[in-house]
Amino acid sequence: MFSFLKKKPKKRSIPPMPDEVLAIGGETTEWCKQQIGQLLEGPPRSLPNYGTLHDIRVASYVCGFTSGQFLINGLLADWSNGEEGLEYWGYSAICTVSLSSVLGFDRSLEVVKHLPQMIPGLEYKDDVLLLERWGGTDGMSHARGQSKQKDGALLHYLKNNVAAS
Repeated sequence: MFSFLKKKPKKRSIPPMPDEVLAIGGETTEWCKQQIGQLLEGPPRSLPNYGTLHDIRVASYVCGFTSGQFLINGLLADWSNGEEGLEYWGYSAICTVSLSSVLGFDRSLEVVKHLPQMIPGLEYKDDVLLLERWGGTDGMSHARGQSKQKDGALLHYLKNNVAAS
């Protein structure tokens, strides 16, 4: 009697990410490294260690650029079938890989602790929000095949802040 109440929870699994979704992380990483290379007048590369403050701001741009692309192309929402938890997990996974490539593994682990994009409930600071918005705007332009603001807002930030420090 009442055996229907004893149903075991359905096991869920994470579906494999399509190449198109994974490619967003690669495009984000490539774009950010190109701008860093331009700042340093060389080939695309990871950000040298200019300190945690700059790492957090650059990481916020990376997260914004990633989400901007997904907002336009809808690939992450399609992959997750609109399930918010899965979509957030996928976004976090893509951002984590990009952050590790742009900042290096150890610095990316430290920075994630300060990113509201990666830790729900963490309060935004104005500078972090600004860089996320700049990244989002550039990411949306990238997804549409349009030019980016200021030829890349990350490079604009780096030239006006990191180069001066």
